[in-house]
Amino acid sequence: MKVAIDVAREFLADIAAQEELGADESARPVALGHMARIERLALSDAGRKVAKRHQIHVADAIDPAPVKHIEPFMVKKYPQLLKLMSAQRRAELASL
Repeated sequence: MKVAIDVAREFLADIAAQEELGADESARPVALGHMARIERLALSDAGRKVAKRHQIHVADAIDPAPVKHIEPFMVKKYPQLLKLMSAQRRAELASL
């Protein structure tokens, strides 16, 4: 599960890099859709159980860097996502 979380995080970074190359400022970043999917997994029964039983948090796969320029996301959604992450991941992201 930990490897899957790392792979998902790298996947989001790759998508963000590709979007920067084709920079269409008016388009909704594809990364947002993938982050929403990760959030649904983290909130699912299975996601909550693995977090509680094994301290592996699915939401740790989320990297807000590609969408930090989207103010509504950072103000509304990001604080909610932080609550689903491990304490270690929240500390890593504290510098954002």
